[in-house]
Amino acid sequence: MTKRYFITGGWARVGRGSERVVPALMALLALSALSASLAQPAGAAVPLFETTVPVKSTAEADKTAALREALRAIAVRVSGRRGAAGNAVINAADPTRYVQQYGWSADRALKVGFDGRGIEQLLTQAGLPFWPAERPTTLVALFLPAVADGKRAVFAAERPAERAVAERTAAERGLPMAWPGGALTPAQAAAAVADEEGRARPVLVGVPAGAAFDWTFTCEGASSRGHGDVRVGIDLAADALAALYGPDSTRALGATSVRVGGIDSVGSYAELIKYLESLSMVRGVAVEEASGDSLRLRLTMHGDKALLRRIAALDGRLQPPTATAAATASGDTTLDAANDTAEPADPVILTPPPVTAGPANDFIWRP
Repeated sequence: MTKRYFITGGWARVGRGSERVVPALMALLALSALSASLAQPAGAAVPLFETTVPVKSTAEADKTAALREALRAIAVRVSGRRGAAGNAVINAADPTRYVQQYGWSADRALKVGFDGRGIEQLLTQAGLPFWPAERPTTLVALFLPAVADGKRAVFAAERPAERAVAERTAAERGLPMAWPGGALTPAQAAAAVADEEGRARPVLVGVPAGAAFDWTFTCEGASSRGHGDVRVGIDLAADALAALYGPDSTRALGATSVRVGGIDSVGSYAELIKYLESLSMVRGVAVEEASGDSLRLRLTMHGDKALLRRIAALDGRLQPPTATAAATASGDTTLDAANDTAEPADPVILTPPPVTAGPANDFIWRP
């Protein structure tokens, strides 16, 4: 379940008995409040292989039909492609081969849990990609005439009917989403494409246009637009993110070598391996080489290094090499004595020892 972040605001008075407010202070407070209202986790792990579908009755024929519908829904969520529901291989598959468990909800809907590895193999057979479970959280700025006359987006604490539709559709697509914790104007929503740490933040903005909405989804500097009801907006965001985080390279398993630096202890080695094995895109981790504080690993996974960088950026534990690390790896050593306060009697020329350039790291481990 996506975590929600809230902020409460108030007035501040400056000076005894004075109602005057220092403009610079108010600007700072407004900026701070806006930042806090937008605070959200960068990503969330989505439960890929469980769903609930309506069923007409407990009769065997109705249950079988519901299982087929559940399999189609899971194919859409795991692949990120709406067209997966009409894929011939998916529709020809026997859903009972992939079901791990099922049960009835209180309202007599069918709750189904599928075997993850089996579903991944089925998607591969169907030629469909795999959208990993670690997905970025999209900030949704929905403007409604019935909420503050459309002057601000729906708060996290507000629950208009349109929000319920948005969250239900997002759950179907496997799209983590968050709502603003404070006042957010259309201009602020359009500018909220990076979080407080400078990371790209997916933002979906919906503004009223007749009986529907004009939608704009922005992520990593690219925007896409659509027009329609709330489902159209959620699908717009999910389609765009699925293309980024579930690219063609995920259609089959492959093996890729990556070099990771920052492994300075047995503990950090164990944490790195545990972290990599926890990623839904990774199927196997093997150590190929250890050199100094870096490891060369052979990863069996859905996707490539570019996708691994995107996934890892969501929590920041596996980072691209810093400028300092890159300079060290390339043998760029600089001695700077400008701040040396000692004044030797005779000039001393320092000659650094030769540095042998080692292989550049693809990532640095930051536990």
